[in-house]
Amino acid sequence: MKLLLDSHIAAAVALQLAKRCRGLKALHLRDWREWRWLNASDPLILAEAAREGWTFVTYDLRTVTPLLRRWAET
Repeated sequence: MKLLLDSHIAAAVALQLAKRCRGLKALHLRDWREWRWLNASDPLILAEAAREGWTFVTYDLRTVTPLLRRWAET
């Protein structure tokens, strides 16, 4: 499993997950693709992460929840 942590989650969380959980790859958004996606919009991040097999971990319910609803409906 590959987890991509959003920028509002501490980067230390990704490091600890990667160290403690065998078979789990965890990256903070700042470390994914050399900072290029750090300020990207959630729809762009979600789409690109999905293409690469990453699960995007976020607490952002304001933008992500409606986006996922729209995607599920289509």
